[in-house]
Amino acid sequence: MAATAESLESKQKILVNGLSTSSLTLNIFLGLSLKYLWGMVNILQFIIYMHEWRLNWPANASLAIKTLRTVALGEFIDTKKIGNTVIEWYGHKPKF
Repeated sequence: MAATAESLESKQKILVNGLSTSSLTLNIFLGLSLKYLWGMVNILQFIIYMHEWRLNWPANASLAIKTLRTVALGEFIDTKKIGNTVIEWYGHKPKF
């Protein structure tokens, strides 16, 4: 009986150590990757707004920047549809 309890206790220690190690590793990985993702979005938005400075841009750069504009500014999100759905839920336009 004592051997079984010790075996169960050692298995629990291994499980807890494994879970805490994997949780720590996952938090570090996600924290770093989200940090880099946010940095890339900031740089992309800066490049998009830099295009508004009315400089002489090469044609291929202007086309690439105009294409990336929809992604950088989130223009692919249909805000009218989302707004109408919110109005349907509340029955009126909510006061935020």
